[in-house]
Parts: sequence; structure tokens; C-alpha cells
Amino acid sequence: MMRRRVAALLVALLGAGTVACSAPSAAGPAPAPPNAPAGAAAASPAASAPAAAAPTAAAPAGAAQAPITVRVGSQQVAGNAGIYIAQDKGYFAEQGLDVQYVDVGLTTQMIPPLAAGQVEAVAVGLLGGTFNAIARGTGIHLVADSGQVSPDPANGFSSAFMFMAAKETIDSGRIRDFADLKGKTYGTTGTGGSTPELVLDRALRSAGLTLADIDTRTMTFADLPQAVANKSVDFALGVEPFIALGEARGIWVRWKSPTEIYPGAQIAALLYGTTMDAAGPDAGKRFAVAYTRGLRDYYEAFGPKAQNRAEIVSILVNNTAVKDPALYDHMSWNYVNPNCSVNLQTLANDLEWYAGKGYVPLLDVQQVVDDTYCQYAVQQLGAYPQ
Repeated sequence: MMRRRVAALLVALLGAGTVACSAPSAAGPAPAPPNAPAGAAAASPAASAPAAAAPTAAAPAGAAQAPITVRVGSQQVAGNAGIYIAQDKGYFAEQGLDVQYVDVGLTTQMIPPLAAGQVEAVAVGLLGGTFNAIARGTGIHLVADSGQVSPDPANGFSSAFMFMAAKETIDSGRIRDFADLKGKTYGTTGTGGSTPELVLDRALRSAGLTLADIDTRTMTFADLPQAVANKSVDFALGVEPFIALGEARGIWVRWKSPTEIYPGAQIAALLYGTTMDAAGPDAGKRFAVAYTRGLRDYYEAFGPKAQNRAEIVSILVNNTAVKDPALYDHMSWNYVNPNCSVNLQTLANDLEWYAGKGYVPLLDVQQVVDDTYCQYAVQQLGAYPQ
């Protein structure tokens, strides 16, 4: 039971949902424009230049007054890293915020409390249900990055989800490329709209196939490695830490990374509900400043600089279900924009995909995203050089 509970909690590592795959946020994030995906027309600015430390924002006027209480949905997963870092390093307190965690359960259970005003913010993997809630006029918006497929692996990030297979399957040549997937069995945690699903669909279409050409079977993340090992499925969706754990046991190997398929795909995001700005003066802006500092600490810890990595790992060990510090050295990490903004270009493409599949009504990206909070954070902190 505990194994399944941990598996459920770790859905948001993808940021995502069955994954809608994140956060990782690994990462790093003004008016500076949001990053564009590498591999699309232009490389994301957030992925192209070396990182540098940003100035610390001054405490807001009124920070000396009674702190503003902000309730945040928590899943105890690495996808919430920006929040945990900002909390443990005192960034929220410096902004005059008293952040309180509310355990909201699975990724699919995070949106209703946000829509109902039971929490002010969540960092969560993107699913069809998220966009449907926005379409219903709940007042929810995506306000900041919480995890992307790396726009450029040269920045030190990749993705916290991969497509996995047995070593024997790869070595024998039974599966070499996406064209070989016709008629093959795929293991995942569910369908209905998520970043891993749209990434796989994109890969299949590149080989002249569709999702209808594979046999999809659903199970828990914890059961997927063994299903690959015993040949119950030919390939499967893997998420961290199950990717690293399964590799260490020789159960499966990484076959394809989403960085090869869809660089810059938005896996997860920080969402605000309508009660955020009602919580107190500039609560949403203050939260964004502290959160962006947390993202930058993450970016520097797990990117090429490996700065203060031990400290950040310790924070994640204390706040997530992954308690073995050594495991963090073997996990792959989502990219996060150290300048906070979500990837508007890829997200616009994704909204068309969700609508085309009939998962959600067609939405314009401007209906979904409110970038003003990130713009404010970057104005206060300075743009992170990239």
C-alpha cells in the first residue's frame, strides 16, 4: 500500500499527469518574453546562456506587518521543488507570507480545491482536467513554470519522464525507433490527456503511426518497471525516481527521451486560484518573487553549475517522498525557466492538441496563462542571464 501511495505522490515529478509530467522543476525560471523551445524556430533564451546569480528582491512594504497566510497544495514530490526551496530558505517569509501546506492528494485531485478556494496555489502536472477547469470560468490561471522538457539538454536538464524498455528488447533490435512500435504494447498510468501522451503521439506521427497503432495498458508507476521486465508490455512510461530505481536493479533501460521528440514541452505549472490576490495586498506578486528565487536555486543546483546541490537535495529529502540522498545523483530532472514564465509557444501547440483529441474545448493561450506575476518577479529580481 505504501509503495502505491508513493507512486501516486510521484505523479507530479513529471509534472504531469499520468503524468502531465514536472516539476522539476528543476530549475531554474521583465518584462522579458517567455522562452521559446529549442528545436522550434529559436532556442529558448532560458536555455542558451550561462546562469548567473540574480539580486535579491527587497522585502515588500508591509512585510513587517502580520504575515499574509497563503495555502498551497502539496504532494510531497520534486515537482513542488520551487515551493519547498522558497519555504525552507525563508524567501516566502521575507515577502511577508506565511505559506501553509495542504495535502491535496493525487495530481487529478489538485484542481478542485484550487477552484473552490481551499488553497491559493498549486504546482502541478498539466492534464486535460486542468484546462477544462479554466474553460469553465473558475478563474484559475497558469502563472509560472514548474517543469518542462528541456529546450536544450546542454543546459544540464532533460526530463523527469522517459520511455523505457527492457535491455534485451533494445539489444535485440526488436524496438529501434518509433516505426517499430506498430502493434507493440505500451504501459502507462492512464490516458485522457497529459504531456507524456501528447509527446508519444507526436513521436508516433513522425513515423506515420498514431496512438491507435499501439496497445495501451494502464497500471501504477510502481508496477511499470516489472511489467517491462516480464514482457507484459514492450515499452512503458517511466518517471523518476522509478526510472533510476529500475535501472539500478537492471529491470529496464532508457529508450527515448522527450528531449528528442518535443523540446520545451510544458509539463507542469504553478497555478493561482481567485483567492490568491484576495489573501492580502500583492500576495500573488510576493509569492511569485519568492517562488522564482526557489526556481533559480533549483536551476543552479541541478544544472551545469551544481551550486549548493547538497543543500537543495537536503531540502527535497525533507519535503518529498524520495528520502535517499544518493538517489538524486542518478535521477534526471525537468528543466524550469529561471525567469519564471511558462513556454507560451509549446503550450499554444498543446492546447490545439488537447482540443483536437476532444479532451478540452479550444482555448487561446492568453485565456490560460497570466504572465504578469512572472514579469513582476523578474522586475524585482532582475532577469536571470541565459
